[in-house]
Amino acid sequence: MRLVFLGTFASTSGAPLLLLDLLQSLKNEKNLEFSNILLDGGDLLDLYKSSAPTLVLDDSSLRNRVLRRLGWHDYLRLRKCLAFLGQRAPDLLYANTVVTLRLALQLKKALPGVSVICACHELEMGIDSHVGLANFSELAKQVDLFIVPSKAVQDYLVKSHGVAASKTHHVWEFIKTSGSHQFNRESRDALRLEYGIPPDAFVVGSCGTADWRKSPSLMIQIAGKVGERSAGAPIYFMWLGGSADQHKELQYDIARLGLSNVILVEARPDISRYFSAWDIFLLTSREEPFGLVCLHAGVHGLPTICFDKAGGAPEFVLADAGFVAPYLDLDFVVEKINLFRSDRQLVRSMGECARQRVLSRHNDTNGPKHTFEVVQGVVSRKFGSGVA
Repeated sequence: MRLVFLGTFASTSGAPLLLLDLLQSLKNEKNLEFSNILLDGGDLLDLYKSSAPTLVLDDSSLRNRVLRRLGWHDYLRLRKCLAFLGQRAPDLLYANTVVTLRLALQLKKALPGVSVICACHELEMGIDSHVGLANFSELAKQVDLFIVPSKAVQDYLVKSHGVAASKTHHVWEFIKTSGSHQFNRESRDALRLEYGIPPDAFVVGSCGTADWRKSPSLMIQIAGKVGERSAGAPIYFMWLGGSADQHKELQYDIARLGLSNVILVEARPDISRYFSAWDIFLLTSREEPFGLVCLHAGVHGLPTICFDKAGGAPEFVLADAGFVAPYLDLDFVVEKINLFRSDRQLVRSMGECARQRVLSRHNDTNGPKHTFEVVQGVVSRKFGSGVA
């Protein structure tokens, strides 16, 4: 079987990391040949290239932006992809996120008989910003199967875009769970020292790109509210992700709220080092199809606070691995942060529930195996629908 995986960037963010973990897991699969096409490069590009032959299209380059204006971009990009694939057509194109779906369907048209799976890591606002809602509804009609990370995404595709339930299949997202994620006080204290955080402080960590959907501004508002009701051990808030330019607007708010306990850190590849220094994880996302970061928090024994009606994170948190706040109810979040802060045993017990859920349900054995079974089913045209 020959597969082609289409990805966005080789960056240290949710969907690219998930795809990379899948590729590395499939490297030793018998009777499987695959290659990668990426719209752009990134800091994980060497790892992508080590998994399989990889074509980088440099979509965001000046040359390609000019070609897009002239109307030549799609034609030349398609020719480049077809030359890369050679004479032997793949059996299936795996579009990782809706961002790559248009290219996948252009290739499908040029390669008759090829199936397309779209791993949909987006909800309404993500789809609208990248593809457009009406355009996506048309593209969706040509997809053989959607892999969805949560029931929230599955329901959205069916109700809002007319995707048949039989053309969706739920596969739990996964992370690398092999190796040690045990508590390391020396590593924890070293990172806290680096950022001027007292060893006994209670640290609330958040992670993501610095945009409206991930909502780092909400973390700052929460920090302001907690500061007003502060008691006990010192409390710090740390946001990991985004660029220095994106942080300027956030620093504006931090300064005007008079907060000295909020730390913004630009995107880093060594995310595990940061999770190990936090006490709980705060997912401030207004829209999060599942929340891969919740798994990274969970494997480090951190409970999560997230919002209801914001996507799939509550499907991981449930009632025992943290708290699900009513949508944008910041007072509820503040209440639960203070509860965790005053009850370290609750932090440990809920954090352990999160860790065990990751190890049993979201591990790097079950996830790739289930995904590959789905792919095989589509190629053999025998696949049905379902949630697992």
